[in-house]
Amino acid sequence: MKEYVKSFGSINESVKQNGIILIKGKPKGKGKEQMLYAAHVNSCAEVRPGAMMMFLSDTFYRIRKDDGKLKGVRINWKSEDSLKDAINSKSPGKLSIVRNNAKTPFHWKTLKHTNMSDALNAVEKDIFGDDYLFESADLNQPIENTVVQDALDAIFKDGSNVILLDWQIPNDSLMDAINSDESGGTEEVEWDATFECVYVGRPELDEQLKEKELRRFEIAIYFTSAIEFTRQYYSGSYDSPPDEDIEITSIETQITSIQLVGSATTDFEEDFGFSSIVSEMEDYDLESIVEKRHVKFI
Repeated sequence: MKEYVKSFGSINESVKQNGIILIKGKPKGKGKEQMLYAAHVNSCAEVRPGAMMMFLSDTFYRIRKDDGKLKGVRINWKSEDSLKDAINSKSPGKLSIVRNNAKTPFHWKTLKHTNMSDALNAVEKDIFGDDYLFESADLNQPIENTVVQDALDAIFKDGSNVILLDWQIPNDSLMDAINSDESGGTEEVEWDATFECVYVGRPELDEQLKEKELRRFEIAIYFTSAIEFTRQYYSGSYDSPPDEDIEITSIETQITSIQLVGSATTDFEEDFGFSSIVSEMEDYDLESIVEKRHVKFI
């Protein structure tokens, strides 16, 4: 029986020491796109015929697309468990992955290289044709713009780089702002919402976020809503007093400005492309959206 068992520590000499291997991450989003990661291979072993286990370095990289070129950005993880979750690894013990065409794309090309740039250059044309979720970076964009964009993604979409710790959103402020006694008409109402946030993603921006005190920050969003309403009066009766009922029949909301508070306060007179998302939103709509995605920590 022993002659059929291969030692777990047997090394395949065809794999270069410290060679680069690409790893598909856990599928995300509706389109099930996959982030692409990379690591150096310390050693490998054939665990069963045709199945080669790659034992990986602790240093990991996220593959990013900068100006049409692939780049490996070193990332730090809170724990080994969070790293294994990101690369969808179920292997117990030290970091490892089974080499195969589906999980470790173009390994026959990248493992020839120990330099990240050389490995990525070797597969660049192959990878751009596939559905990978590349992180893009505009190197000329101020860090404050990136922070606001990530915060808005977390508030209105499923952005994962920022977590909302707390928020203050007015309740029925639009209804309360209707001062007209007419049976119907239009009103323009200004209102705002504030969010206390913390970064949990983008480790490659750690130094810039720390310098600007933006690892934890506050953002205020200012809205203007043009509303049309109708009002009905009820004269009442012996058993009930007179009353009125106001109904908003249409609404058009836009983001007028945004304020970011870190080590300094930065004002933005733009909507970052989110006015179309809030165009029919009232204050309680925003509260509902946020509460479905986030839990208050404060």
